[in-house]
Amino acid sequence: MAINNNHNRLIMPKQDGTLEAFYSSLKVYYTFLQQGYDWVFNKDFKPAIAQQLNLSSSSDGPMLIKKSEIPRYFNFVEYKRDGNSGKGKITERGKRAYNAYNQSKFDVLIKLIFESLLSDTFGRNNCAVPGSDSDIEPPIVLLKSINKLGYLFINEFAYILYQTHNLSIKLDDVVENIKQGRLSDEKFITKVPKKLRNKYKDAKFLVFFRNLGILEEDDKGAYQISNYVINNYLDIIHDLSIYNDSSRQVEVGLADPEYKKIRKRVNRQRFIEDRHDYFEEFNILRIEPYDENSKELDHQNNRQPKYKETIRGKWYETNRKLKKTAIAIAGYKCIISSHHDTFLGKDKRPFFEAHHIVPMAAQEDFGDTNLDRVENIVALCPTCHRAVHYGAYDIRKKILKEMFVQRKKELENVGILIDFERLFDLYYK
Repeated sequence: MAINNNHNRLIMPKQDGTLEAFYSSLKVYYTFLQQGYDWVFNKDFKPAIAQQLNLSSSSDGPMLIKKSEIPRYFNFVEYKRDGNSGKGKITERGKRAYNAYNQSKFDVLIKLIFESLLSDTFGRNNCAVPGSDSDIEPPIVLLKSINKLGYLFINEFAYILYQTHNLSIKLDDVVENIKQGRLSDEKFITKVPKKLRNKYKDAKFLVFFRNLGILEEDDKGAYQISNYVINNYLDIIHDLSIYNDSSRQVEVGLADPEYKKIRKRVNRQRFIEDRHDYFEEFNILRIEPYDENSKELDHQNNRQPKYKETIRGKWYETNRKLKKTAIAIAGYKCIISSHHDTFLGKDKRPFFEAHHIVPMAAQEDFGDTNLDRVENIVALCPTCHRAVHYGAYDIRKKILKEMFVQRKKELENVGILIDFERLFDLYYK
């Protein structure tokens, strides 16, 4: 049952997410430290930061102080109120960040951000937003949401903040709602009360993450986790809790302990593969299937699994022609129901999409038994294919079970041995 938390405030940095403001703030505090001043009072910080950013010294005072919000938010700068004013000093982490920035070592800066995510709190007890009093950690909510959804728009993030903070709804349940909403083109921003809408959309750490290279933004405004972070920090994102309240740190729905290591690896692989598959579907239209009785088809089915690495990430290679062959063997019909209508593709055939029952992300668990083979590939109509990836829990499980039951014997005959519950828990849950 949802609990309304409107009495608790969620506040985030809202002034400046640029790298220039971040670095200039660190430089001011670092310079004062070199001159023998541990603490820098606001009256001294304001003219110094104005000079660094080429702003007028008569600029709005509070605005100048807020130029240091991002460094304070991630504990690169310690800040204390001192009567009607305030004072700050650069932390050890801040010194490392300042030196890393001077040497253009952005990998070190990203590492320091994740160090902060692991050790600091952001919903409360944070010197950048002292008035915030929330159980949730917004930067972690952002990263985990993108990890679960593949990409995220700013209006969806505002909706997630409202649901998790104000209504105390579990993140996994909110993610499921968004998946369903994407299928129906639902506008989630309309579900956020107007008084909170702009506030939750104006999260400057999101801009900072993009500028630093933790996130990437496409031309439609969708945010994705960068390949560098996928390859180096996805396990950490998976393990982070969105709560700073220790009594709520274990989220419902995580796999059993013996599955945890496999689940973390599979999550990383599926995240990369999901980004790759969208373009793959359209490339399949351009090729012809193998002859069902050919030696080449047998050779491709039983080839040695091969790991592929590109600038977009790492995954096990798949053969587009095998996918087209599996669709042709199915008679250009959906395995869930032959009555599922679709449309004619550019190849003048009914448009269907290929789906691996046991995903390629699981290849490492099956050794030399190649998962990219026609026995493990089914034809799905676009709706069923989206549903098995993005549908609600019960829908995903129902569609997968229908596929699995129909192909179970064929899978066993080629050495792909797995029971349904393990398949679902490890690779689809």
